[in-house]
Amino acid sequence: MAAGKGTGKGATLFVGSLPRTATRESIAACFRQFGDVVDVQLKLAADGLCKGFAFVTFKEGDSALRVLDNYHHNSLDGQWVDCQVAGSKGKGSAVADTTPARQTLVRIVKSVFDPKALGCVSS
Repeated sequence: MAAGKGTGKGATLFVGSLPRTATRESIAACFRQFGDVVDVQLKLAADGLCKGFAFVTFKEGDSALRVLDNYHHNSLDGQWVDCQVAGSKGKGSAVADTTPARQTLVRIVKSVFDPKALGCVSS
């Protein structure tokens, strides 16, 4: 599945505040507890270490919802990580209330099963 902003049945999350030692494998292993991870796009600095953020795509949107529900407890190597819906343009870790991001993802996931949810089909 190509990484997107919650397209198809899956959903992609932005994961920020990652430690510089993070790898694709360590990120995937961390987020597998929430569901099937189909892609990790880790952004690297010129020195080959993590730039501090990545995009994690899950097979099912419900997995991403579980990550958002766990917002204050998501961590990698003992460091809290900031998880948001990819493309939601949040304000990073300063956003303590994830309700808008969660509502956006819920709307996207529901639209996969009900095209009327996004107004794609008239009643």
